[in-house]
Amino acid sequence: MLNATKVHGLARRATEYLRDRGFDVVATGTAREQRDSTLIIDRTNHPVWAGRAARALNGARVELAPDSSRYVDITVLLGASWRPPAEPFYP
Repeated sequence: MLNATKVHGLARRATEYLRDRGFDVVATGTAREQRDSTLIIDRTNHPVWAGRAARALNGARVELAPDSSRYVDITVLLGASWRPPAEPFYP
């Protein structure tokens, strides 16, 4: 999960969001380039898995770019258009 925005902590929020939905997010960081929209990069040619992540992130675009050296199935470049859900209010 790479934050490709100027919003501090967005990758962390997206990681929590995906983990709550059963995804195994192994690392977060900051991308070198900024993006307007979220991109899911399919690293292992499993379009079903990439599609599930894309749907969970409100219809992100999926691109195939196999890379077995990364030891991950997908890479998420989180764009500025993704908005985290509202956090619950606990008074």
